[in-house]
Amino acid sequence: SISISENNKWAIQRRFQNGTFKVSYPPYGYKNIDGQMIVNPKQAEVVKFIFAEALSGKGTQKIADDLNHRNVPTKKGG
Repeated sequence: SISISENNKWAIQRRFQNGTFKVSYPPYGYKNIDGQMIVNPKQAEVVKFIFAEALSGKGTQKIADDLNHRNVPTKKGG
């Protein structure tokens, strides 16, 4: 069971590294072009901001409030 889980994690990581991970809707910071997950530079800056804030100790609600205050759109534009 643990071995299967580790194998699945490894396979997912390899597909991300190879750009072959398939999802119906790419996560924030990525776009799907011809079946390839490509970094969306504008959204990638937001993702970097979120991680930096989290690493500095801010909680998710504070980060979300900051993003809303800055009028940062969601993945779907809302």
